[in-house]
Amino acid sequence: MAMAVTAGRLLALLPHRVTGIVVACLFLAGSACLWASSLRPGHRAGVDAARQGGRVPSFPRVAGASFGVVFVAEWGDITQLATASPAARYDPLLVFAGAALGLWAVATVVVSVGAKSLKLIPMTWIRRITATIMLGLAVFTALAAVSGSPS
Repeated sequence: MAMAVTAGRLLALLPHRVTGIVVACLFLAGSACLWASSLRPGHRAGVDAARQGGRVPSFPRVAGASFGVVFVAEWGDITQLATASPAARYDPLLVFAGAALGLWAVATVVVSVGAKSLKLIPMTWIRRITATIMLGLAVFTALAAVSGSPS
């Protein structure tokens, strides 16, 4: 969150239209990546293989792996982009606090129901739904940037 807030403060130095177009392109790229990954066959093979393994991993191993995955994924994640935008306009400490609380809330839900939801909704459809939402955000942000209205 600190890096996203810092990036947002730097984005504030650019004209609104340029920032909006860049953010729209990033949303569009994220949408395209999600759609492409939803079309690959065999994406659940690793999940099923891990569930059939014998030994239960230790707490440090699971916590470390979880931290590593989230840390690496957040560098180009939509959350960082979404946080950078308000950080460009509002008090960075308030944006940081709100974004961190939001991430904690989402993580709580994901950890609580994430694995169970995969029994009801295939990961392919979760990716496609997310890609569609990101495409909508790209269009909204692009229109706001072109029209000159703040998004």
